[in-house]
Amino acid sequence: MRRILGVAAASLAAPFLLVTIVIVLGYLAEALEGGFYQPRLGWRIANALILYGVGAIIVFPIPLLVTALISGGLASLLEGLGFRSRLPFMAGGAVMGTALMLWITGNPGALWSGDYWPLFAGTMTLAALAGSLCGWIYWRIAIARTPENARAIEAE
Repeated sequence: MRRILGVAAASLAAPFLLVTIVIVLGYLAEALEGGFYQPRLGWRIANALILYGVGAIIVFPIPLLVTALISGGLASLLEGLGFRSRLPFMAGGAVMGTALMLWITGNPGALWSGDYWPLFAGTMTLAALAGSLCGWIYWRIAIARTPENARAIEAE
């Protein structure tokens, strides 16, 4: 049950994490340029999280579901191989976050050409970071709180 809950929580958190990372980095970049004053900043952040976080879940349910199923299989494989550290799950999350973003963007080859490649590379990096955080969320829910030799029913 914890595995299913972990995959569901991580998958639903993914768009919100990506939007939060983009917002924070955007405001940090603006602050470095010297113009950080933002009236009604809380409302803008809330609107962005609702619009893009919930919007991604509504607009892209199939890619999110397929990615969640593949992530669940990858997590089961890692657990079956005996991994209990957070790093393999975070690395798997980074790969899955990047794969999901590549799937959503459609034709990544066209984005690498011309003037769009820095934006595309930045987007993939942020997707990997959000996916890594989702891998940590899964690990925290499904692995970290479960004793190593736990069994649902103990045989005598």
